[in-house]
Amino acid sequence: MKPTEYRRRRDLIWRRVRQQMRSILMFDGVPVTPEHREAAAQKILFPVRRAREESTQLATDFFNGEAVRAGRPQVSAGRSPFYPREAVEAVLERATASKVRIDGLDVVPATPTQTARVEGLEVAPTRSVVIEGLDDLGVELERARVEIDESNRRDPAVVEKVNLRVDRAIIRHIEQAARDTIVAAVEAEEERSGDPIGWARVLTGAESCGFCAMLASRGPIYKTEETAQRRGKNQEEGKYHDGCDCLIVPVFDIDDDWVGKDAWENLEQLWIESDGRKDFEKRIRELRDRGDLDPYVGAADSGTATREPPGPPVPPVTKSAAGGDDDKSGINWPPHLKYGTKDHPHPHRKPVWTAQERVDRQAALGIDLHGEELYQHEIESVERMQALGAELKWIRRLGTEGQTTNDAVWIGGGEDRRGRRTDIEIELKATKAKQSSIIDVITKCFVRAEKADRRGDAHADKKNFVIDIGDGELTDTLNRQLSMFNERRRDRIPPRQIEGLWIMTRGNLVEVEMQ
Repeated sequence: MKPTEYRRRRDLIWRRVRQQMRSILMFDGVPVTPEHREAAAQKILFPVRRAREESTQLATDFFNGEAVRAGRPQVSAGRSPFYPREAVEAVLERATASKVRIDGLDVVPATPTQTARVEGLEVAPTRSVVIEGLDDLGVELERARVEIDESNRRDPAVVEKVNLRVDRAIIRHIEQAARDTIVAAVEAEEERSGDPIGWARVLTGAESCGFCAMLASRGPIYKTEETAQRRGKNQEEGKYHDGCDCLIVPVFDIDDDWVGKDAWENLEQLWIESDGRKDFEKRIRELRDRGDLDPYVGAADSGTATREPPGPPVPPVTKSAAGGDDDKSGINWPPHLKYGTKDHPHPHRKPVWTAQERVDRQAALGIDLHGEELYQHEIESVERMQALGAELKWIRRLGTEGQTTNDAVWIGGGEDRRGRRTDIEIELKATKAKQSSIIDVITKCFVRAEKADRRGDAHADKKNFVIDIGDGELTDTLNRQLSMFNERRRDRIPPRQIEGLWIMTRGNLVEVEMQ
């Protein structure tokens, strides 16, 4: 199923429920007492439950389409979790909680009650309903805040405003059934196959805000012990605001062309170029206001969305003196790509070298790279290891599909049972000083090895990792999180484990003691 077809069918489900809810509120008026809310919730409940079941089926169909494309088995649609009447009542109560602001005099609103949680559904509290241009108030205010009570609960303007609030919250509850279905199917397939399979948030462009864009920029989310424990607490990845229309898509292989991959890469690059979250969200608002958000919207059919973010044209690339892949030449790219080469942003946000500087510094490593041309950050990582006294011997790539190799042999980097120094093969990677980033780098290596196992291809056993986090800090918390990696994978089949993990940080090489 194409993303546009998914959205079309989803919108039909939403439209029917919206019409039914609006009719109920217009006919009965806004509920302002517990009895009113109970009666209204009872009428709204059946359409919402039906819509949640339809959303579950739709999400299952979408997942199965992506699964077939990835050569994975399909799943059967289950029932959405029980949805209680109290969830609707909570929405109605929050939508009608208000205090008055008239004639420019602010009345301090009552302290909103704590966020209500019903069966995992969060309903954000609202303080007031804004009515625009109320002629009967006899004031020249363009916007006035009014308290909703028996006297105005049938006023069309009041009903419309309350209906909008109810609509946005209820639609979130309906769509949550679809999102939970995708995530559950992803986790079930991960358990079945033993492969790291993730899910990603994809913007649609209709309601896309800075918060959604920030979460979408993080890319695929994988199930870990930590994310399971955080679920329902302070886990940002699983939060959706009222009116949020982000899609959740399965990611069977991060290297494949999954729905929204190009948009994620563009969002990730925008995040790298931004000066923190506020600056990132400001840029998203500006892009939306200018109508330039398309490159960051992933819920479009393949080939229908703009692939590249707006910016100056990329100059033609010529091979450097070292030879190799053009995309790794180290050309000094324009500002919107300034932290990395054309298809590989610099993980530590360092300015890009000129082509000649890259050639010179690679040659200065004094290592036989067998004709391989390294990325800038790879050269920097080797330089840092050499500065710490490490001796590396680069491993020749086999060049055969499926036959993966480690990056280098670390001379004397290991230790046998008798305490004698031994040579070990390592993967040398650079990334951010974040648990999710480090785990993702390691997980990708395991994914490729597991794929090679299934194909029966020869491959190197990747079990020793040196992760360069640049100037990032290896905090006690991060160290502890990384030390738990093996423990969290014990039930995986095959149970690939890390034998050695070193973090290169601020001129030090710290070994993580794996549990």
